[in-house]
Amino acid sequence: MAARPKTFITDFRHLPPLSDDELDQGRSFAAFLSCVVAIGSMEGPDARVRSPIPCRCRPARRPCPGVILIARHPRHSEIEWRCSECEFSGVITHWEGSSSDFSVTAPEAVEVVAPATAPNRGPATLEGRWHIVEMEMWDKDAIDLLGPGYIEFQKRHGSMRFVAIEGGLDCRYSEAEGRPTVEFSWFGGDDRDDASGRGWARLQADGSLVGRIFKHRGDDSSFTARRFDSTRSPQ
Repeated sequence: MAARPKTFITDFRHLPPLSDDELDQGRSFAAFLSCVVAIGSMEGPDARVRSPIPCRCRPARRPCPGVILIARHPRHSEIEWRCSECEFSGVITHWEGSSSDFSVTAPEAVEVVAPATAPNRGPATLEGRWHIVEMEMWDKDAIDLLGPGYIEFQKRHGSMRFVAIEGGLDCRYSEAEGRPTVEFSWFGGDDRDDASGRGWARLQADGSLVGRIFKHRGDDSSFTARRFDSTRSPQ
């Protein structure tokens, strides 16, 4: 007999309150849905996002290799999600105004106005790995705890590592104040716990990259980064 599709319809108002520890650990289904809402709400009413959130299914007791695809529609407020590889999917309603709703907390420091002739401008100048050389919250030894801290952009995706945080990025490019700018959501781990959030970065006149990274229900920090020397890469 074929397996039944795993489709979940969730009224977000009915989820139990989550503690900061439960959100940081990210093991429960409620914490998983909170991450979906956090990323979906950041992306706008017509979002189509391949998020870095891993699928929770374990077909044949093996982790599914898929990631969660997230969609919103301008005609209604539901957030739809599904796995890129299996039938694990769902719809989330009544998430607006919740603690996971980031739609009204976009980074104030970036007022993005997309050029009419280049709505996704930026990848060519921002693409590659950038060495994080300074952060507001941590010193250099802490930044390089797991190896040289970095943030990397590769078209619509990317990755980052600093302190005990490692994560994948989903990126959107534009211009702000006449300079290439990227806004991104991220999902990954902080030490042994799941973690997610958002951030932005902007290229400066001196060739450096400045921005801010936010952790969902956690710290946020400004950062400065410079391109890695082309002869070496972070280990």
